Amino acid sequence: MAGFKTRLALVFMVVIVFSGASAFGKTVVVCPTSCAFHSINLALQSAGKGDIILVEKGIYREKGILIRKSVSLIGKNNPVLDGENRKQNVIAVMADHVIIKGFTIENSGSSYVNDVAGVKFIRVNDCLLVNDVLKNDCYGVYLAGSSHCIIKNNRFYGDARNEISGGDGIHAWHSKYLLIAKNRIIGQRDGVYFEFVKHALVFRNLFKNNVRYGLHFMFSNHDQYLENRFEENGTGSAIMYSKHILIKENIFDHNQGFSAYGLLLKAIGHSLLFKNSFFRNTTGIQDDECNDLTIKENNFLENGWAVKLFADSSNNFFTLNNFIGNTFDVTYNGDHSEGNRFVENYWDTYRGYDLDKDGIGDVPFYPIKISSVIVQDYPDSAVLLRSLLFNLLNQAEEAFPVFRKSLLVDPKPLMKKVKWRLYRF
Repeated sequence: MAGFKTRLALVFMVVIVFSGASAFGKTVVVCPTSCAFHSINLALQSAGKGDIILVEKGIYREKGILIRKSVSLIGKNNPVLDGENRKQNVIAVMADHVIIKGFTIENSGSSYVNDVAGVKFIRVNDCLLVNDVLKNDCYGVYLAGSSHCIIKNNRFYGDARNEISGGDGIHAWHSKYLLIAKNRIIGQRDGVYFEFVKHALVFRNLFKNNVRYGLHFMFSNHDQYLENRFEENGTGSAIMYSKHILIKENIFDHNQGFSAYGLLLKAIGHSLLFKNSFFRNTTGIQDDECNDLTIKENNFLENGWAVKLFADSSNNFFTLNNFIGNTFDVTYNGDHSEGNRFVENYWDTYRGYDLDKDGIGDVPFYPIKISSVIVQDYPDSAVLLRSLLFNLLNQAEEAFPVFRKSLLVDPKPLMKKVKWRLYRF
């Protein structure tokens, strides 16, 4: 029901945005030389509510474009709005029902005092940013206290070299009912950062080469993250202190480094991870202080650690997942299972049998290897992972399970991998 309400609100949002700002207004043309207005700011002063400001091709270097009216700012043939690194917003929006479409918006500059952006929306409703390029801005888009906004089909190119030198592609604070869809966000600090954002849908975006996280959010409930691709980021996604989250059909690919994760979960509750693919990450999922998660029908392929489960997590349910080609399938640092369960997963290292041919192994599978326990306690021992010593230890454990941590067990391991179709980005 929550998902239905979110989608319904987004449909309503689209109707408002496209009808409210440009239903009956006139068109004001801006061009470099041969028309009445050569300045966007002057055109804004002349425009009325509901007008369209049509900006012809060219480079416009204006000091802080401020939109205080419900207008549509439309670029023709990709005009460039150059902030000239003045350390201020290239565009600031302080009106409802505003559309910005078809521009390259660049060079906001960086400030250690103010959060400057290519486009900043400040306490607005029903905004639309579509088909724009945001390049070399501290923050690409900044939404503060705003609702019912769409950020769609844009390209973000940041120049962040570390966590201090750059801002986020899309940064939202105390906002709700947002649609972030079909954007390409590359080279920022975080691709998307949410704080106190609820009822947001993040759909079919590409997050690549972002310094810290592709997607990062805190204290944000009732949000959905569907069909996104997280590739070669510091960490694919970090989700913290939130609940009622749907994470479905995302791809977490090659997020690698000393402390890199495909998906980092911290204090998450009552959420569903469904049909995601974790491929060649240092760690597929780290589950820390999370409770009541259902992790179902996901692929864990060729990761260093597929799942790191912490003892402060409880009542998490793993089922119908594929664990294939991982160095370690599961690690756990607790002495009690805390209600965490693995049931009917496929494990490529399972060596059991199925005499009754029901597709479920007749002996349980213990996913924690003695080698993973050693590496967890003594990280430097990872250099011995492919050594004869570790191979002998793992084989000895299988034959004589006196070392085995038996807290986590799959009592019904599947004999064949789960087949399902993943959305291909």
